[in-house]
Amino acid sequence: MKTRLFIATSRFTILVLTLASSVFLFAQTAKPIIYVCPPCGSDCHDGKLATFNQPGTCPICGMRLVDEASIIDVAILIFNGVQIIDYTAPYEIFGQAHFNVFTVAEKAEPITTAMGMRVVPRYTLSDHPEPDVLLTPGGNVDVHLNNPAIITWIQKQEQVADYVLSVCNGAFFLAKAGLLDGKSATTYYGLLDEFENLATKTTVVNDKRFVDNGKIITSAGLSAGMDASLFLVSKIRGMGRAQSIALNLEYNWQPEVEFARSVLADYKYLRDLDVFSGLETEVLYTRGTTNNWRQEWRVKGKPSAKELLDHIDKKLEPFTEWKKVSGANGDASDLTSNWQMIGENGEPWAGKVSVEPMSGKQDEFKVSVEIARVK
Repeated sequence: MKTRLFIATSRFTILVLTLASSVFLFAQTAKPIIYVCPPCGSDCHDGKLATFNQPGTCPICGMRLVDEASIIDVAILIFNGVQIIDYTAPYEIFGQAHFNVFTVAEKAEPITTAMGMRVVPRYTLSDHPEPDVLLTPGGNVDVHLNNPAIITWIQKQEQVADYVLSVCNGAFFLAKAGLLDGKSATTYYGLLDEFENLATKTTVVNDKRFVDNGKIITSAGLSAGMDASLFLVSKIRGMGRAQSIALNLEYNWQPEVEFARSVLADYKYLRDLDVFSGLETEVLYTRGTTNNWRQEWRVKGKPSAKELLDHIDKKLEPFTEWKKVSGANGDASDLTSNWQMIGENGEPWAGKVSVEPMSGKQDEFKVSVEIARVK
């Protein structure tokens, strides 16, 4: 009995020592977790990426430190004439997702954005980290489309990145680089026709705020880039993280709502309206839906309301498919005219123009234009 007990005890001791040794060896060989602050990068730490051996907050900016191994690198192309919100709004969203966001330009010198903001890029086309996400914003894109350095760079980054996102007419860069061939894409509503002429191998979408092809995402203009960026965060970090960021931004993000500027009634049937040439105008109201629209202006430049209405009618007569059906037939008291047209899919539309003197204002009038789908 004693012998058996001794053997059992010895075996147990050996087992404990073996396990302890394994734990010790694992502790010795396991790679320690390194924490960093993506928003700061090296900018806040004398040119060196500050690292920390435990979680916490950045002593410089106060942001939460993250595991260096989990960082998502986001490269944002900037250039002279870049639209500010197209890249700064995604920058904010990706920064709040604790991604490592950085700007890249062709040269190291400052660029001037649309509206005159001066920005110093963090990297150039040749010295930036390899991105997980590439963002091409819009703005004064046309002057850069024939720059082989930029187009070639975009093609190379697409090969290594997990995702490529364009905002506004930043989609033109992707089309020029051949990245949208065989895919669906969208862009700024006012450039859809031009985009279709460039991206001949692409299905151009006009009724979505952004279009997801899996790896490549294109968004419509300006604020639509926020929706696309939050969507991309949801793909990488989950919907809850994206929702939390939207709330922190006080942005009423509604992923299920399809708002597209290009399908609203005024853009479809009044976008080329130019009836006030030579007159002083001020927009008072412009609002509607896909089924109707109403616009109002303060107008000065004609001696009477009747002459102003005649002026508008003459401008409208050759305008697209609108045809005058009644009103303002020589009667000075008749200050309305009615119009009609056949829209897409054979749908009838009705329009009305009215002019009325503005109270207490000499030679100033309120002009209203209303259009609506006929039910």
